[in-house]
Amino acid sequence: QQAAANKRPFKRQRHKQHHNKAKLIERGDGVWVGSDPIIGTSTSIEKSYFRLTKAPDPATVRPVSVLKKSLKSVKNHWIQHEDYEYAKDQLRSIRQDLTVQHIRSKFVLKVYETHARIAMEADDIEELRVCMGRRDNIRDEYGISGCEQEFAGYRVLLHVLPQE
Repeated sequence: QQAAANKRPFKRQRHKQHHNKAKLIERGDGVWVGSDPIIGTSTSIEKSYFRLTKAPDPATVRPVSVLKKSLKSVKNHWIQHEDYEYAKDQLRSIRQDLTVQHIRSKFVLKVYETHARIAMEADDIEELRVCMGRRDNIRDEYGISGCEQEFAGYRVLLHVLPQE
């Protein structure tokens, strides 16, 4: 009887597909990200920044390979036109795409460093502070180093500037 009891028929477990929406979490600087990374599929080089109120559609998020082209395009546009509002919009969009995909790499640091440099050239001290703060957090949290001496100098300059 015990042998018969141990030979219960195998119950096949069905996996139900749940269509749960990704949970959004505020990162602390007003940026909302999904609790699960998005894997981007967009091939658009340019994309305007918009504040997320729900998890983004992966078709609107650019993967790192496209974001590298986007960064190069923004830098070239800045050199040619010095259009800060365009550069700021595009860089924030690049940062957002990296954030929602939970990308942490030297490229992320490069994006924040580029944004900080352009913000400084445009006298946008508030955005410079935001970029440097995020850059330092990424460096410290993930052990990724960038242009440390250059940004140490920027930190000194920020300390002597009046607070806004």
